[in-house]
Amino acid sequence: IGLDEVIPELDGERGIGVSAPAGLPPEIATRLESEVKRIVLLEGVNAAAGITQSNMSIPDFADWQQQNQAFEHLAGFSSGGSVITAGDETERVRAAGVTTDFFPLFRTAAIRGRTLQAEDAEKGRDPVVVLSYGLWQRRFGAAENVIGSKVTLAGKSTTIVGVMPAGFDFPAGGHQTDVWVLFEP
Repeated sequence: IGLDEVIPELDGERGIGVSAPAGLPPEIATRLESEVKRIVLLEGVNAAAGITQSNMSIPDFADWQQQNQAFEHLAGFSSGGSVITAGDETERVRAAGVTTDFFPLFRTAAIRGRTLQAEDAEKGRDPVVVLSYGLWQRRFGAAENVIGSKVTLAGKSTTIVGVMPAGFDFPAGGHQTDVWVLFEP
């Protein structure tokens, strides 16, 4: 799924890397605090135009990925709104398009299924989605058999491949992230 299809109105943020967000459950916050020195947020700067904080362009991110020799993981993300349909119920959700290094950067595994993988980006592969714990509880009643289920996300049939642990919520920008989809520059 292309990022513009899943997140048509980018009302959130874009960037690479991450910093520890506020409001996380203590067990996740403690883990992130211990790693805060290894996780950084990089943003675009255009000194000539007087821009000191800006979104990272996709071409810049792709260049950084190709030339990276300093970072264990370089992850990109973009967030905004989307629509998910499961059965006959449709709901507006907060979606994040993330690169395949996003979840390894946090060293956080799915509690059900798996996170997004490089193979998911291969041409001809069906779109996949990872659910937040909250959405899994609210929309799917914490069903153990949710993995492999089909939903419609932004008008496209998409397979659920994973559920993240309670409290995992990045990038949130003050809102709970409900779904993560693959975003490759």
